Amino acid sequence: MSSDTPGRMTLRVNRVKDGVEARQLLAAGADVIGFQSNDLALFELEADPAWTDGRYVYAADIPDLMSSVPHAQSIVDLPPDQISPETLQTIVDNGGTVVQLSGHNLPPPDVVAMLKEAGLRVVYSGRYLSPGDGPALNRLSGDALPLLDALELQVFPSEQDAFARLQTAADTGAGEVITPDDLLQLAGRVPLVLGINLNAQNAGDVARMFAGSALQGLSITLSPDTHGAFHTLDTDTATSLLPILSEKL
Repeated sequence: MSSDTPGRMTLRVNRVKDGVEARQLLAAGADVIGFQSNDLALFELEADPAWTDGRYVYAADIPDLMSSVPHAQSIVDLPPDQISPETLQTIVDNGGTVVQLSGHNLPPPDVVAMLKEAGLRVVYSGRYLSPGDGPALNRLSGDALPLLDALELQVFPSEQDAFARLQTAADTGAGEVITPDDLLQLAGRVPLVLGINLNAQNAGDVARMFAGSALQGLSITLSPDTHGAFHTLDTDTATSLLPILSEKL
């Protein structure tokens, strides 16, 4: 997941739905394109908009999606319970090197071992930070994540303006509230990618806060087509912010 430019963080975009969108984002400055596969969404097993949000892709579509961005790094996000040797081989055969696992708990060691045996690197993206998680964050280290190649954390997704909250903590050194220094110290122990709310007013400041640090990258998650969600961006907004981030990094 490293950038081709030494010392430069990567910019990754999660939940890209097709090759047209992927190429638009790459042209704007994205380094990594993430596709989220979940075949259960195909069957719409529950009356839940999350199953029909327009951004899931299916395992059968992975070859075409990966071939649509042949010169970019792509990551496939898979549910741990839908991983099969056939799916992993499809990813490898199409030039994939990284699989992302999402969920509330760390992925089972046997699942991670299967990915490693296939020659794939593993990113875990199921952790969400609240402002008061400082003590727990400071206990998290590489020893707790021995098999993973990177950890993606969403910063304060329950806060309307997570970056402003993070800046306030930086200015006040607020006790148990997570500060930018906490995140950077963690990045020195665990390969770390951060997702945080981004907009035209704060994108430059976000990039300046983390530029040149040990942080591996910043991530953007695209908004569902059918309903809103905190800390996600529509494709056009993401496209407009990527050049700002890329310039500052």
